[in-house]
Amino acid sequence: MASETWLDRYIAYAAELTDAPLIFHRFIGLQVVGAALGAKWKLPDHSGGWLYPNLWVLILAKSSTLHKSTAAKIGLRLAWEAGVVQVPSYGSLEKLAELFCRQQEGLMYADEFDQFLRGMGRDYAAGRGFFASLYDGTIAPQGFKSGVVKGSMDVSASFLACSTLTWLSEATKESDITGGLLPRFLLVPAYTKERTMELPPTEVNHIARKALVKELQFMRECSHICTLISGAQMLYQAWHRKTMQLPVDGTRGDAWPERVATTCFKLSMIFHAMHDPETPQIREVDMHHACEMASLLIQELRRLMDSELAFTPVEKDLQMLRRILEKYGDEEGWVAHSTVLKYSHLDARRFHELIVTAQQSEILETGRAKRGHPPLRLVGREAGEDDR
Repeated sequence: MASETWLDRYIAYAAELTDAPLIFHRFIGLQVVGAALGAKWKLPDHSGGWLYPNLWVLILAKSSTLHKSTAAKIGLRLAWEAGVVQVPSYGSLEKLAELFCRQQEGLMYADEFDQFLRGMGRDYAAGRGFFASLYDGTIAPQGFKSGVVKGSMDVSASFLACSTLTWLSEATKESDITGGLLPRFLLVPAYTKERTMELPPTEVNHIARKALVKELQFMRECSHICTLISGAQMLYQAWHRKTMQLPVDGTRGDAWPERVATTCFKLSMIFHAMHDPETPQIREVDMHHACEMASLLIQELRRLMDSELAFTPVEKDLQMLRRILEKYGDEEGWVAHSTVLKYSHLDARRFHELIVTAQQSEILETGRAKRGHPPLRLVGREAGEDDR
């Protein structure tokens, strides 16, 4: 039986405080460990520089009832108590550049990601480029009104943010994806809770909290130039070949899963730190856990690309079709042809073209009807399957 890790104990601790989905606690916990390791843990990268264990995580939910911010603040509090420097994500790029050049690591937090983006205002294009480079560990020398920031090539900046699925589907532009900033975030969506906690906890488990902080501090004190043992390398290569063979549509966002795949190396350092923080060799078990997390993220990303992100008229119509079928489906997912037509608000010709496109894209399947048009449902929706 695998031994319990810091992440297991963190999820158990956080679950005692709030009924937020467990997937939030899992990735917030991983992000907190990565921020604690900071610039002291690193792997060589293809540029001749370093890859740090900094993660950029975007927590997504349909509404506030899933307690995104509450889950985030549990992790932020532990990180703060462990000595992780927390940096404001809002404010001037100049101050942020100066701060990271001086201390080389830190954890940023944005309670509402759309407000963070709006805060860049007229400097959005420059800000997008700045933050994309910051994720990669680089601050280019820049001239500001108050002087010149010399820049740095060795920065480990972590970023935790929250937003809604509505924002993702309604406010995201194609340039946000192709521009390089949003794909640097690991999108962590949740749709339902595993349980409901009607009252706040009667007490906080301070013993568990202090133990988590103490362990974080110990990991933070360690410093390693990490290496991947041959078994970990082979495991990643096999996983990557298998995962990247999944079909893509040749259009927007195809590079996004590949970027998530490279996060395996960051995650492998984080898992290794939780397993054995005193050695630099990343083992097969560390890479195995990293690939598991990346597979989950890529699966969720592909689902979001299909259901929430639409830019062309055809994509928007397919998104609308999905939502109608999800909302009005019976226990087996079937919806009457007339119901779908009614709520689509499309004329008969355009609706027919949409149904053909959805079938060709293997999104839609048709049932049997004694007379008239057959019922419709989403491919893969089986009897008794719960809505996500």
